[in-house]
Amino acid sequence: MLYVYLFSTILGGLLLAVSMAGAEHHGGDGGHLHDGSAASALFSLRLWTYLLAFGGATGLLLHFFTAASPILAVVLAGSVGVVSSLTARTIIRRMLKSGEGGTIQQHELVGRSAEVLVPAAKGATGTVRLTVKNSTVDLLAVCEDDELAFKEQVIIFEMKDGLALVTRSPSS
Repeated sequence: MLYVYLFSTILGGLLLAVSMAGAEHHGGDGGHLHDGSAASALFSLRLWTYLLAFGGATGLLLHFFTAASPILAVVLAGSVGVVSSLTARTIIRRMLKSGEGGTIQQHELVGRSAEVLVPAAKGATGTVRLTVKNSTVDLLAVCEDDELAFKEQVIIFEMKDGLALVTRSPSS
């Protein structure tokens, strides 16, 4: 069983490393077929990633550091793998359902109000702060029609090469 544990740990670890490096087997539909059946979960890359990585690592630890019988080691390693994959599935699904987090795209900033942090003269660059997807974002900003005053509320009407083009908020 030692080689099975070793192979599982290496393969699962590689899959986990690839997913953490930005491959998108955790995104979108979460790596599952859309019908939500037990059969679709069985073919989930997420399930196999965590099952192999954590089940294999547990098997290795039990093999080298305990006097557990081979049968008990297989049962415990399999249990840890299943629990870790179900836990990962639950956590990732909840995060995806919340709709929050992730990379903020420039088009998501247009139309939002922001507060001026660093004032700037007309046409000069200042800084504004806003909250998007539960994250605070500071942006360089230019107002062509007016001066940006500290703590003034502005609206982002365009994003151009990472620079927010703003106008004074009607409520100011």
